[in-house]
Amino acid sequence: MDFATKVENDKRENTYIDPSAGKVSLRRYTEDWLNGVLLSGGTCESYERILRLHVLPHLGRKTIAQVAAADVEALYARWAKGRAKPNTIDARSIALSSLFSHAVRHRRISSNPVKEAEPSDLRRSAYRRITWRFFGGLSGRNVAPTGPGRPASR
Repeated sequence: MDFATKVENDKRENTYIDPSAGKVSLRRYTEDWLNGVLLSGGTCESYERILRLHVLPHLGRKTIAQVAAADVEALYARWAKGRAKPNTIDARSIALSSLFSHAVRHRRISSNPVKEAEPSDLRRSAYRRITWRFFGGLSGRNVAPTGPGRPASR
């Protein structure tokens, strides 16, 4: 199928996204989104602070269409290297994902790069520790992670 046919089909199926719609900078889109989104006062302040301090300095010059899962993964790595805890990374990720979900709903971009990104190693390892402790506690056994050089249980 050629490009023109695909565009016409997407328009007919109401799935077409105009490429120019995603050409707004992430910094500008963030400002517009925060001014128009309906969030509680504390949530809005928290999101604004997270985006201003931890996202825009690194991605603010990109357009929203240019931000990819790899960029989000690089942010996770930067945050982890800066000693951010897993729950802090999660909170930052939620704010960023909310912004991109809005852009998807408003047909600025076709997909949310935060949802496509792999979680950081720090978040994955913390999740495994929590899961093992929780399920080990349910079984009444102290279950430890298994893998090379690790026993199956102790």
